[in-house]
Amino acid sequence: IPGIAAHDGRVWDDGAGVGLDGDADDNNDKALRLGDYSSNQSYRVIVSFDTSVFPDNYTIEGVMLKLASGAKSGTNPFYWGGTCAIDLAVPYFGTGEALEGFDWQAPATVTGVASFASAPADPNEGDYMVSNRFSPEGRMGINLNGLTQLRVYFTTPRNNNTQSDWLGFYSAEAIETRRPKLLIEYSID
Repeated sequence: IPGIAAHDGRVWDDGAGVGLDGDADDNNDKALRLGDYSSNQSYRVIVSFDTSVFPDNYTIEGVMLKLASGAKSGTNPFYWGGTCAIDLAVPYFGTGEALEGFDWQAPATVTGVASFASAPADPNEGDYMVSNRFSPEGRMGINLNGLTQLRVYFTTPRNNNTQSDWLGFYSAEAIETRRPKLLIEYSID
């Protein structure tokens, strides 16, 4: 399932763990960012999917998130950021489907549904990063009646070196092959 361009982007905090702002309009190879910024603000990614496409007789068996690498800056956050986790919200984080700073820390419907084990040490543009399979709670949390949003982030939000250290990924505005995708395995009852 491809991502929804109008509802994805990056959000960042104030450097102390409180959501500050977001950018849903960026549409280049660094539109979605994971890591931190030179002022020690940390980036998180929000991606949205219309998961109402499944008929009632479908059972979701497996779910994974796929992102295409873009630009990068500084030290790869997989070296210092801890776990790269994924939270799920139904229908969305915060107060609406549009991106807002509060999405950075907004409560999730299900936390830690999956993670990315690692990224290539030196990812090339267009390399794919695929999460592990969603937990049973994450799989059951998929909204079969509308929007499902995911938040991707590092459990150590910043390395406090006052340098930009992030990985960029393509947003849903990119060409089809580089858009975020929710990979879903299903069976028909």
